[in-house]
Amino acid sequence: MGLPAGIQLKLSDAVILSTQDSERGTKKRYFPWQFGMDYDTIGRGSAQDLFDEQLAVRDCLRGDRTGLVDWTIVSPGLFMSFLFRPDFGVVDIPGRTVRALGSWDEKITITDVTDIGVAVAEAVFHPAEDDNSGQHNGSVLFIAGDTLSYREIADLVDQRFATDGRAQFERQLWDDEALARQREVDGDIVMFKYRSTFAKGKGVAWEKDDTFGAKRGLKMVDVKTYLERLDERHVKE
Repeated sequence: MGLPAGIQLKLSDAVILSTQDSERGTKKRYFPWQFGMDYDTIGRGSAQDLFDEQLAVRDCLRGDRTGLVDWTIVSPGLFMSFLFRPDFGVVDIPGRTVRALGSWDEKITITDVTDIGVAVAEAVFHPAEDDNSGQHNGSVLFIAGDTLSYREIADLVDQRFATDGRAQFERQLWDDEALARQREVDGDIVMFKYRSTFAKGKGVAWEKDDTFGAKRGLKMVDVKTYLERLDERHVKE
């Protein structure tokens, strides 16, 4: 994710080229670095140009005529730890502020990185189980630790850190107008690109019960549990 533009496409091209050395009819399995949002639904031209490259990777894989690349994409939504990065701005524990992107009722899907690893391992080692998850060659598998509105996230943060005599977290709305003002000041920063894209509410949330993880019975960390595990030091730093 942090490497120069074009790296993901080069990797996909290399995977397809590698099938030339395969024995006739032998498929190679590939799990591309697509651990994020529903890029197909977001579409091209979002504020986060990195997502356009992710779509180009999908086009490359879907257009492969060899038929020898058995690819699977695992979409977890936002990394749960990212939600709590102060520079991202949604849950700023040191600053005692919670912000909504777009609106307080907008939802976002979040998954802990450990659970992403578990889901990938499940898909790698048990790809053919008949669980109606829709897994097949050229699959996009959705997982979710939690899918919540920003209002629900703010409520959980307040519940976790509320103490006698201590003020609740301040709530701020970063709607399109507020984000446009940010662009005037820091229009090219990475975090702005994410905030602006997520604020559109398109391709950033899906129901947990319908996911690959739920259908496989994978136990995943939700936001309430993640908050309970946060050390008090994170509040003071």
